[in-house]
Amino acid sequence: MFRKGHKLFSFASIGLIVTAFLQIILYASVWQDELATSGLALAMQGYRFDFGPGDPSVMESHESLSIALAVFLIWSGLQNLLIARYTGLRDKLMRRTCTFNLVMIALLLVLFSLYRMLLPVICLAIVEVMFFIARYRLRRSKIMRVPITGMGSHIGSHIASPSGPSSGMPPV
Repeated sequence: MFRKGHKLFSFASIGLIVTAFLQIILYASVWQDELATSGLALAMQGYRFDFGPGDPSVMESHESLSIALAVFLIWSGLQNLLIARYTGLRDKLMRRTCTFNLVMIALLLVLFSLYRMLLPVICLAIVEVMFFIARYRLRRSKIMRVPITGMGSHIGSHIASPSGPSSGMPPV
C-alpha cells in the first residue's frame, strides 16, 4: 500500500477519508443552539416533500444526503487503499481508479464551490492535486520499458536486419 509509486495514491486516498470525517464534523457543528440556525432547522423540519408514503422533510433529506456523501467518501478512500495494496505499479486498474477519483472530486469541487462551503473545497482541492500527481507518476511508470532477454529475444530481429531473413533466425 505504501510501496514506491503507491505512496501518493495512498495518501490521497487517506485524504478522502479525512475529508469525509471533516464533512461529518462540519455538518454536526452547523446546527448549534443559535436563534438563527434553530429557526432555519425548524423551518426545514416543517416543510415536507410530497413523495407519497414517505413524505420526508427538507431537513431529513439534507441529513441523509450529508451522511451519504461522507459514507461514499469513506468507501471510496478504503476501496482505493485496497486497490493500492493488491495491484502492481503498472496495473491499469490503478490508473483508471485514479482517473475516476479525479473526475469524482472535480464534480464534488464544483458542487461545494456553488454552495460556498470552504472547508470541503480546500480539502478536496488538496486531494485532487495529490491524485493528479499520482496519476502522472503512474503514467510515467507505464512508459518505462524492460529489455527483452532470454528465449524469444530474436523475434522480430529479421525485420530490422539489413540482410533480411538470413540473420540466423530459424525458418518459420
